[in-house]
Amino acid sequence: MALPTTRTVLHSFLALAAATASPPTAAAGDKGFADLPLGGKNDPRIGLLVSNGPNLAATVVPGEDDDVDPCGAWTFVPGLGQTGRMRVTSTPFAFPPDSFSQNQFLAIEFPFKITGKKTRKSIAKDDPSLAAHSFLTTNVLITDQNGTHLPGIVVIGGKTVDGTSVGGDPSFPLVPLPNGKNLLTRKNVLTYVADTGDGDLSTPSAFGPAPGDDTFSAVDSIRIRLHEIAGVTVNAAFEVKRAGSANVPPLWLNSIEPTKPVEPPVLSGGLPVVKRKTDFVLTFSEPVEPRSVGIEKKWMKKLGGLFLKNLGVNVHPCNGSPLFPNVVVEWHRDGKAPQPLGFDVAPVNPNNLTQFRLRVLDTPKKGSGTLTVRVLRLSENENPHPLGGTIRSAVTTQHDVPFDDDGFHERSFRIE
Repeated sequence: MALPTTRTVLHSFLALAAATASPPTAAAGDKGFADLPLGGKNDPRIGLLVSNGPNLAATVVPGEDDDVDPCGAWTFVPGLGQTGRMRVTSTPFAFPPDSFSQNQFLAIEFPFKITGKKTRKSIAKDDPSLAAHSFLTTNVLITDQNGTHLPGIVVIGGKTVDGTSVGGDPSFPLVPLPNGKNLLTRKNVLTYVADTGDGDLSTPSAFGPAPGDDTFSAVDSIRIRLHEIAGVTVNAAFEVKRAGSANVPPLWLNSIEPTKPVEPPVLSGGLPVVKRKTDFVLTFSEPVEPRSVGIEKKWMKKLGGLFLKNLGVNVHPCNGSPLFPNVVVEWHRDGKAPQPLGFDVAPVNPNNLTQFRLRVLDTPKKGSGTLTVRVLRLSENENPHPLGGTIRSAVTTQHDVPFDDDGFHERSFRIE
């Protein structure tokens, strides 16, 4: 699978339309998705398009396209005497705060049609109880950085939730296709147009408008969560920052959960008991650079590098940067000295860089003991650089904010 960093490509509306003139084709499976609780590593990509000014838009690729940039953006940036830290060197797209007297919008491109009755109703319903959330169901959350809903007008395949066709409305955004049609009215596209709260397309609005100026956005970021669409688990998480915002949130580790806990739940010595062949899911508060979490075996082999199971220092196959582990797994067999275990790690699916599946490769075949998964803080993960000086490293957001939280950063489990 392709491992992501956020990439941004700016297009004129016409160039964008030409590049996406044919609807994407889903892979084999239920609409191409694994339909697992967290999604699957081979799930098809979901596209995200965000307005970027008059006659401009940005396609925000929520994952890394290894066909375009297999090396990614995770590398060592040295300071004086080679002392420095690993950084994300790409700059994620940030939408402009000014709507330029137009309606800001975002469009979500699914790899399947969403105009069928069941699918539409899984996204939005003409139900007065949903009016406070712009008629979106809980399967689609569009909020600011604090989780506050951002008002908008839902358009699916060119129609609003009450069935009104708006494709020809002069106030509705236009992304012209070569055949003259509007990309935003395609049957696989959910368009969300910023709204002042009056539900009127003719009233220009930015997302989260500033007090006294409906055409200027005051939010720090737009966050999009997709859960189940037409009964299929998507589990997508996207975030787009507003240009000029200085409020970049810190990175927290929300949870470490086993995929195979013992059922019913059992505690041993106060620790949850898990099955011997369990994986673990790490959930972060922000989208992060995947290779800062750890090296995926498939990616390393594709570039001809040596996969060392995330044990000790590895070498970036493209630029030679030393890659020190930012996550460690430790096995402490009862009565024995603790030992590190190798692992493979990747995003749970291509559309979510907040959750990662960690698969232990050296699972102990016998014996009882304690298995600990630990995410290292930046302040405690300093290693000697091969050329002198030191290098610090930690899991890092796409906005180059490293994990250095004094709170939750590890969890232990028992294997009996």
